[in-house]
Amino acid sequence: FADFVGALIGIGTPSLRGRDAVADHAKLHFAGLLSRQVRSAEGLGALLSGWLRRPVQVQQFVGAWLPLRSTERTRLGRRLGGRTNLGAKLGQGAVLGAMVWDRQHHFALLVGPLDHAAFTALLPGGSALPGLVALVEQYVGHEFGWHLQLGLRSDEIRPARPGQHGRLGWDSWLGRRPRPSYDEFGFVIPSPPADTTTAPLRLAPVEALQALARRRRRAAPSHPHP
Repeated sequence: FADFVGALIGIGTPSLRGRDAVADHAKLHFAGLLSRQVRSAEGLGALLSGWLRRPVQVQQFVGAWLPLRSTERTRLGRRLGGRTNLGAKLGQGAVLGAMVWDRQHHFALLVGPLDHAAFTALLPGGSALPGLVALVEQYVGHEFGWHLQLGLRSDEIRPARPGQHGRLGWDSWLGRRPRPSYDEFGFVIPSPPADTTTAPLRLAPVEALQALARRRRRAAPSHPHP
C-alpha cells in the first residue's frame, strides 16, 4: 500500500526514497497535501505545522531584493548583443544599481512561539532545519525565495553565561527582563541554503521597531472624545 501512496508524491520506487532529510513515512503521512497539483500558502502552512508540531504562518508577498544579471542592468548609450538596452529608457525600465525591490517572488515562514529546544533545532546546524528546507523545496520548488523567521517565548530566553550557555549572535542576551517576546522580535534566517549548517542568522530590526510601536499604542491610555 505504501508503494501506491508513495507513487502519488514521487517516492513509489526504492530508488526514489531516502533522498533528503525527511523520513519517507512522514511524506506518506502528508501525501494528501504533497500530491495536490495546486500549491497554496494554506497547504504549506498545514504541512509544516503538522511536521514540526508547532504553529507556522506563511506570510505572502514579502519584499526582498532581487539581483539583476549584468545584461539586465541600466547602461547609458550602449547596445547589448546588437539590440537596444531596454533598461536604459527613463521611465520605462531604467534601474539604479544591481538589485530591485520585489514582492512577487518571496515569502516568509513565521514559526512560533517556540520553546528553547525547538528554537535551537531550527537554527543553522540544528536537527530540524534540514528537514524543513527539504519539505519547503518539495512543496514549493525553487521558483520562489523565502526566509525563516523564528519566534522564541520570552520565558525561554536564557541569560548568557560564558562556558555554559549562549552563542554570540545566535541565542545569547545581555541584561534582565523585560525581554522581547515573540510578538515583538524576530530571528531571521534568510533563504536557508542546502547546506543548513552555515546559513547566516540576523535580527529583524524593522519588524522589532514596528512591534515596539504597536506595544506603545496598546499601552497608551485611551481618552474619550468630547
